[in-house]
Amino acid sequence: MKKISLILIMTLLLTSCAKTPDNLKVNSEQNDITVKDNYVTCDELKQELKDENIVYKTSFDNMKIADGIRVSAPDNIYNLSFTQCENQEKYFDSISSVLIDKQRLNTKWEKELTTTESPNNYTYQSDSNDFSETFVLGVNGYLYYDYYDNVIPTAEDESPFCTTFVNSTDKDKIITFESGEQKLSDTVKIVENKLDELTNAMDSQLAFKIKYAKIYKTNSNKELVKLYGSLSYDKVFVSSVIDYSEKIDFTPAPSWVEVTISDLDKISGINTNSGTLVINDKSVCDKVMSFETAISQAADYLAPYNDFTLIGVDFEYYTKLEKIKLDGVEENFSYQAGCEYSAEPCWAFYFNVDSDTEQVLYINAQTGEEYMLANNLVVTY
Repeated sequence: MKKISLILIMTLLLTSCAKTPDNLKVNSEQNDITVKDNYVTCDELKQELKDENIVYKTSFDNMKIADGIRVSAPDNIYNLSFTQCENQEKYFDSISSVLIDKQRLNTKWEKELTTTESPNNYTYQSDSNDFSETFVLGVNGYLYYDYYDNVIPTAEDESPFCTTFVNSTDKDKIITFESGEQKLSDTVKIVENKLDELTNAMDSQLAFKIKYAKIYKTNSNKELVKLYGSLSYDKVFVSSVIDYSEKIDFTPAPSWVEVTISDLDKISGINTNSGTLVINDKSVCDKVMSFETAISQAADYLAPYNDFTLIGVDFEYYTKLEKIKLDGVEENFSYQAGCEYSAEPCWAFYFNVDSDTEQVLYINAQTGEEYMLANNLVVTY
């Protein structure tokens, strides 16, 4: 039933494209030739991306490009392998001191080991009548934090009125919080510093990095922000999807993070989705596909009779699930402690980041292979 449902969902997602034309299907031999002729070193890529307007050097009939897009160059490029962390509950004291006010830490907490699902989570819940505070820490590094009281601002609508990538020209956009104004770039910096404290408290080799922001109106007509990103290595994003490789039907990513800033300098929610990773091995990648080659391939890949608008571009690591560790749990929990992943450099082209209609095209920067993410499902044409 699970496989049938997945096929049905994928079919519905692709109805607007109808049958994929032959000239848009993956052609490994053709990709190899194209990529090989357009390889650049890391230093050459940095030089190419010094042009802030490089995204706009070429126009495409089937792909509009939003204003203000900027592409960040990596300092180094690697092929990587990871293992999902284990025994992370030992960091409760160090992590809780980062997230929870010292006075509230004296409040009684209830501790519960969740055994009915994977990964096993340790749940800590305040018993105060004045506020609600929940902290969940999984054995694999999964982290969830939520704070609520009667005065904390809440979003008026479930949909944001503005979505922007934090490395775009909108990075200095002014956010009007309940207690004052702040540049988006300053908000991002505060949040990334707090996330650094968390990863340091967990002795992590990777750091969380923010990718884009969604801005909401509050009930008092002010604003709050939700920031989205993922783990990163050497400032390069570890992608927030997994290549399923036909081993499982569906799984969330091992790296995604969401942070809610409800008021000026007030973090009221953090969700790291499915834990953190430890590096097993890395090797330097000598050459990758140039940006101009990648964006041209992206346009060629998209059906010419569909109207796509590019809203962001990143150089990332595309994650592949290599080994599932099963200890009497359901197979689709790939992010269980002990699972193993590989990650290769890729170009990520973002067309939509709404949770229900997400569209991202990943192009492997070494092989030219394409993966289209639609509604959290990887679809290869």
